[in-house]
Amino acid sequence: MRVGRLEGRQYRQALRDLTREFDNLIAAGTVKLTDRERAARRQGQSALSLILARHGLREGPWIDEISVAEFRALHASWAGPVMNRADCILAIAEHGMEKTPALSLKCNFDPAFYARQIPEFHDLDPSGLYAHYLSEGALQGLAPSEPSALDRLWGYSDFPQNFDWEGFAASAGLQATAIDRVDVLRKFLLSADPSRVKFVRPSTDGRLFIFLASRAWFYQGRPEDAVEILTVGLEVCGPRSDFHHRLGDLHRHMGKHELALRHFRSAITLGTPDRWSYINAASMLTEKGDHASALKILEQGRVVWQERAPWRNAQSDAMRVKCRALLNEAVSSGLGQTELGAVDRFMKSIRVEASRATAFDKGNGVLVLTGRAASSERRDRKLSDAVSVFDLHSIEKSDYLAAMLRHDTVIFHELPFTFDVLYAIACAHALGKQTFAWVGDLADWRSHQLRHFEWDWAGVDASPLSQSMFLETLLVARCCGYAVTTLAGFVDGLERVLPEPKVEHVTGSAQRPLALDTARRFVLLAHRRN
Repeated sequence: MRVGRLEGRQYRQALRDLTREFDNLIAAGTVKLTDRERAARRQGQSALSLILARHGLREGPWIDEISVAEFRALHASWAGPVMNRADCILAIAEHGMEKTPALSLKCNFDPAFYARQIPEFHDLDPSGLYAHYLSEGALQGLAPSEPSALDRLWGYSDFPQNFDWEGFAASAGLQATAIDRVDVLRKFLLSADPSRVKFVRPSTDGRLFIFLASRAWFYQGRPEDAVEILTVGLEVCGPRSDFHHRLGDLHRHMGKHELALRHFRSAITLGTPDRWSYINAASMLTEKGDHASALKILEQGRVVWQERAPWRNAQSDAMRVKCRALLNEAVSSGLGQTELGAVDRFMKSIRVEASRATAFDKGNGVLVLTGRAASSERRDRKLSDAVSVFDLHSIEKSDYLAAMLRHDTVIFHELPFTFDVLYAIACAHALGKQTFAWVGDLADWRSHQLRHFEWDWAGVDASPLSQSMFLETLLVARCCGYAVTTLAGFVDGLERVLPEPKVEHVTGSAQRPLALDTARRFVLLAHRRN
């Protein structure tokens, strides 16, 4: 483009589709070219430029303003059944210049307004002004009507009735009788003085305040002015949820989190709040550790958001904080009954909709979700089709869901007490899978040679149990349907945590022989009544 400007060549829009439509009209015989036009076409000129030049018109931005459906609805009586933009342009050029037709609902032509922009051509009749717009004015950026100019200026086709444009014109030294009100509004909007909002009269219409604040923040880079404008807007227009929401965004951007949270909460309490007020307020409360208030606000926005991804992500963040708080309380109390009851209630609060747990075949085999990184990182042997292994990172990314559908049993192997792990357990329950919490090395079990999926023979990758708390793993076992351990010393803890435990199967000749445990042959199943 720079080279073209330096060479003085005129910029042309890429209108390949429109050019093809005109080529089709010529091929169908709807448009007939003269000998001179055919010669020019052979030299490279497009059919579009030739047809426009025939009627004294030029390519320009006005072509993009054409809406075929709206043009057909507005002018079917004389334009006929137009099917594409080429038909619209041909109808305008051949039959519509005298009618000065609107190109769309948002682009109508007002001869009186357009003439004020080109005083040197004030003596032209409406059709002449329309031709000037199509050939010159559109390229110069002139607006065909006041609604079109207003739409370009501030995004709405109506003039803001609460703007005292005559008062502002007088304060700026302009004569209201000698200047158009659209020009006054343009000077008002382009001004960087936040005190100019005094020329906005009290009204229920807050669009002008929002536009001025958005321009001050995003275009001028002055968030403090945007705060001042919206604060005045609250005084002039009264409490508005959209003002509070934007003030919350501004204060959060400026690092004033308490003020931001206050405004987001005010936006929620008012009618028709911005739905992001729920997410922003909940996220800020979660960052403060107030998971209870965050979840309460998200519950208020459940219907508004229809549980879409942003809402689910915010809820998951709050649930993670709540899960950590429950873990700390349970561990500090030594897994008291009160804290265990809170864990049960939290587990029941994790919702997996039945519609998401679509009825599939129960599957077969075992899915192992493990806290040992080495179990799922080894790739030098072909895994059995009956067993799939995923590590903790895969759990956090929910990569296990497809594999969970293929298997009828899910083993949660030495996993921490986190919301992501509990959600995986809840998904397995919703899908009708058997869930087992497994602590210790894997062993052959139920005809599945799980020990082949434990590859840390040299002891390089220690069990997480040697690096974290046994109590945390006990809580995961409480949330599963069954518990399995190959550690004799872990049995007492399971019996204390599981509700009504019952030993269902023990390998070996004795119930808790430590020697058999070290030989990886001790497996205890403790049943938890669901």
